[in-house]
Amino acid sequence: MTRAKQMGTINHSLKNVCFPAGTLLPGGVPIEDAATMVRQYDGEMVELKTRAGDIKATANHNLFVRKRRHKVGLTPIRLLDPEWVPIGDVRVGDFVCSPKFEPWQQGHETKIDLSDMLDNVGGPWYGYHNKRSAFSVDLTPEAAWFIGLYTAEGSATSGFAKVSLGFKESEIALGQRAVSAINSMGYETSIFRRENGHDVNILKGRLFSEWLRKNVGTNAHNKKIPGIILYHSDSAIRKAFIEGLLDGDGHNYTRDGNYRQILGVVSKGLIRDLVLLLAQDGLGGFYSKMTKGPRKIGNSYTNKTLNLEKFDFATNGKATTQRFLNGKWVESTSASWKTDEYGVWYHVKAIDRSQFSGPVYNIQNTPKHRYVAQSLLVRNCSDEEINDDLEGEGFELPDDPPTP
Repeated sequence: MTRAKQMGTINHSLKNVCFPAGTLLPGGVPIEDAATMVRQYDGEMVELKTRAGDIKATANHNLFVRKRRHKVGLTPIRLLDPEWVPIGDVRVGDFVCSPKFEPWQQGHETKIDLSDMLDNVGGPWYGYHNKRSAFSVDLTPEAAWFIGLYTAEGSATSGFAKVSLGFKESEIALGQRAVSAINSMGYETSIFRRENGHDVNILKGRLFSEWLRKNVGTNAHNKKIPGIILYHSDSAIRKAFIEGLLDGDGHNYTRDGNYRQILGVVSKGLIRDLVLLLAQDGLGGFYSKMTKGPRKIGNSYTNKTLNLEKFDFATNGKATTQRFLNGKWVESTSASWKTDEYGVWYHVKAIDRSQFSGPVYNIQNTPKHRYVAQSLLVRNCSDEEINDDLEGEGFELPDDPPTP
């Protein structure tokens, strides 16, 4: 039982929370599933529309912000130093942060531990009768590439995983590389040919297949970036994963001489994770949505509406163009995002305010009172503020709690 459920609903007059249901944490986790505090709120909700996507919260919840020194429209853009700002005080033209992880948050794994999957594929007897089964997989760039491809094109049931590809020449080549990658991890494969394509199946790899199911997802709607990739300290692992993801669901194009990629997926959590993953290498882009109506898929036709989450970015960094300024040509970079030692900063392009009535959620007791929501760095209120509020509401606190 979460602390939120233990405490019950708190009066909306308490300050400094929070997010509505559906706000996504890393790994595609809805905040209502991880919250340590929930309360009923009736009041104004502020929504920022940024190049990294949207975020909505009560007006006094803090975001990490670099305010614009001058009004919107003046160039070059000059930003003030980062500070914590209530979302209600953020202005159009300010920049919010998709953070780089700090060293203590990063992982350095060289293997994927599969031992936790034993209970999911038959219990201890499976390990006993399969002594030659690998209880770990080397996390190499090629393995990371395959995990990226599975994230884009894979599906799984308990103990069985596959990637599904078409019959185009490029997709046949992808299937061949997938076979090679799976073999390099110590597993066998089989190819199943369908009317419109082919499946690459993982054989004798029930533990790894179960790991993919649990940590990446089972279908297009619930895919996410596994934590071992998202938090990994090695950029080669992160970039190999992104390469596999783009090989499966990406589209390449050139604009103003710059080579760019678009990822289009149905999983909201996957796009949110991608924004955060790219920030680790100082890469930004811009988020959009697209709706597809009736269309042909292979040899069949569907009337089903498809809502796509899209992110457009360049893996070689920020796009540059030539501009004539003050009597000379200068190299200009995109104003929609900037990068520094904190992460990638995204331009706030619009702000909506609306009335809200319902439960809102927050996470307390996080390191430095910070966490990531909707790919952006946010800060919860301190224990002192929380305890002061709870005490005022008549909740019984432990002995000698911190208060302001």
